[in-house]
Amino acid sequence: MKKRTVIFSFLLFTGANALFPFIGNANAEDYICSTVDGEERPTYKRINNNKFISTITLDGEKSTSELSIVKETKNFIVLIQTFDYQDSWTTVLDKKNKEYSETYTIWDPGKEPEVAQSFGSCLVVD
Repeated sequence: MKKRTVIFSFLLFTGANALFPFIGNANAEDYICSTVDGEERPTYKRINNNKFISTITLDGEKSTSELSIVKETKNFIVLIQTFDYQDSWTTVLDKKNKEYSETYTIWDPGKEPEVAQSFGSCLVVD
């Protein structure tokens, strides 16, 4: 009986994937981006409904971080990474125009905040 159930489950799952191949990859999204001058080349890969992994290549070196989705609509996604200090990293992925904007805010207590920004276009891979 167990063998029959396993076989039936396998056939059902295989049949469903053949008919609806997008079910398993509904949230698979990669944004491959570049700044206007091509100096930075960030990529964003959705790892689940709440998070993206960001990889930035700058001067040949890669840096990877995990960003949380704080807002998502059909037109854009807002991602944020916070730290154990007062800095924050905010990214907006524009789904409609296939662009991105990043803002890194550095704020040392008692000093005026510093802001670093980048902007560019993206190729979206589902």
